[in-house]
Amino acid sequence: EKIALASLRHAYESQSDTAFILDTVAQLWLAGIEMDWSAFSAQYTHHRLPLPTYPFQRQRYWVDPPNESAAISTSASTEQNVVQKKPDIADWFSIPTWTRRSLPEIGPNENSGSCLVFTDHQGLADILVKRLSHEGCSTIVVNVGTTFSKQSLDTDPGSHLTYTINPQKSSDYEELIDDLLSQNLLVKKIIHCWSLNDAPTSLPDGNLPDNDSDLSDDDLGFYSLLFLVQTLSSRNIKDAVDINVITQHLYNVVGTEELKPRKSLVLGPCRAIPVEYPQFSCRSIDVMLSPSHENNSQLIDQLMAELNHPVVEDAIAYRGTYRWVQTCESVQLPEPTTIKSVLKKRGIYLMAQFLFQGDVA
Repeated sequence: EKIALASLRHAYESQSDTAFILDTVAQLWLAGIEMDWSAFSAQYTHHRLPLPTYPFQRQRYWVDPPNESAAISTSASTEQNVVQKKPDIADWFSIPTWTRRSLPEIGPNENSGSCLVFTDHQGLADILVKRLSHEGCSTIVVNVGTTFSKQSLDTDPGSHLTYTINPQKSSDYEELIDDLLSQNLLVKKIIHCWSLNDAPTSLPDGNLPDNDSDLSDDDLGFYSLLFLVQTLSSRNIKDAVDINVITQHLYNVVGTEELKPRKSLVLGPCRAIPVEYPQFSCRSIDVMLSPSHENNSQLIDQLMAELNHPVVEDAIAYRGTYRWVQTCESVQLPEPTTIKSVLKKRGIYLMAQFLFQGDVA
């Protein structure tokens, strides 16, 4: 086999002459031609580059297989946890339903750490703050406002550390958490009542938030929880935090509720937060408030009992004297009824369609 190589590049080639001739020399060497490398490199000056020495430190990263008894135990437990496919497709479906259920028999939470309360305009959060303080829980109040501000504690024993933030500004949530961390205040429980406010609404001082637009349910619910959890995560909060989102007009439990579907956006963060951040537990508690606070005394007792228990169920509703929990119930779908087609096999039909010009096709 013979090879023919050019020593000059073509006029239309963009490669430099030096690179082209060096490539030709390399191809000749690959073809077995003996090269005079001394003459080839006579015009170059070579220097030895010393490299630092290092010891070869071998470290084993292989995963050792389990022993035989452990392997058998793991295999048995895996078989028990495998989800079996149901052979009948009619058994694959379920629907959300509500079940009356009392509080689980679990010991109440300890009142260690601080409780961060996002207050509503109807006064429910204020009553909860008083009850929590009476039980010895350190409470921190967060109100809706236009800009971030902090109200210092006064000499009144019933006073609380109070902040005001704009729900639409993520920077206000960052200032809030940073200020709490600077005071070594460890938040263990969050009670979020902003979704109780009816939106659209103006700020308590009569002003409007950014862009001269009213606060929406998204700002008071969805984005508020989103900004809050993002801030907690960015500050490397690794301790367990219970997030309680109190709402109304959200769940259709007994069929007589006045529902506001836009408020259901808050359920997105409620269900996603524990999945994305395992150290945070979250539950939504839907209530029906009475215009008179005297008629809400029973509801306050129910909420206090709920808040003093760890998060077990993620969707809870209080209707009258009963506590309801959302569950999934299996439902078997019936076979669809056969609808007789109006078209006949091998039938002849005229298809008419009016076009833009009024023509018939």
